[in-house]
Amino acid sequence: IIICLHVIACFWFLVGDTEDGWTRNTNVRSSGVQETYLVSLHWALSLIQGTSWDEVSSLTVAERVYIVFALPLALTLTSIFIGCTAEILGRSKESDAVGQRLALRRLASE
Repeated sequence: IIICLHVIACFWFLVGDTEDGWTRNTNVRSSGVQETYLVSLHWALSLIQGTSWDEVSSLTVAERVYIVFALPLALTLTSIFIGCTAEILGRSKESDAVGQRLALRRLASE
């Protein structure tokens, strides 16, 4: 997920680094590459969380097209992460239940 966040943030920066893009209109570009990257990463995190961040919004057609493709990707990544986490938790509860049954059988046989 971290790599995907990085890629989403980098492409958001590339798409917005135009004369009328978000990097110029928010004056972030003049602050340096590190701050611009952090703003892009923050935007990508808010995209994955399903929340919007009003300070950075799409201003050009290219930025809007990118969001149309980035948002489903972000939602898919979030769904995969939640599904994997739920599966891991389900397996651990299942193994706990098997361990409890074995312990009860040992107690019953004694």
